[in-house]
Amino acid sequence: MEYSDIVLNSCMFDEHTEKKLGFSKIFKINPEHDKTIVYSSDKKAMHLVKDNSVSAVICVDYEIDKKLVQLMKKRNTVLCIPLPSAKQRFALSKDLYRLQNLFSYAMKNKVRTTFISLASSQEYMCSYMQLIEFAKFVGATEDYARLCISQFTASAFDSEKQTK
Repeated sequence: MEYSDIVLNSCMFDEHTEKKLGFSKIFKINPEHDKTIVYSSDKKAMHLVKDNSVSAVICVDYEIDKKLVQLMKKRNTVLCIPLPSAKQRFALSKDLYRLQNLFSYAMKNKVRTTFISLASSQEYMCSYMQLIEFAKFVGATEDYARLCISQFTASAFDSEKQTK
């Protein structure tokens, strides 16, 4: 399988690092300017998904927006869940709890969901195995984790929607 990841535009890496981490492709994004991916906290997110002009939504706050999730299901939009940053212990445990609830809700509603590192620099990048293990920790099966990291992450950069 060929695995993909999504990092922020500020993350600098070379092809050797990409291969060393086990990815066939690591996509760089700038959600403020990228037309294919939007943050769920963006006020325009609902309208962009409704207009079918984005192929993925990144949920960094792990909040469940039921209307947005239903619309994403209808439009076949990918939900990207980034790994939480290592903050204070209480905040991290709270994020993990909310993340598990978000993933469970997305799976119950049959929304295509993937896990990404959304690293801001090379120090925060992780391997495909770390993403798979994190997905399993959150509640995904290993088969689903491999499927989402290999197919759903790449489909977040659907070429048909990039041209819009």
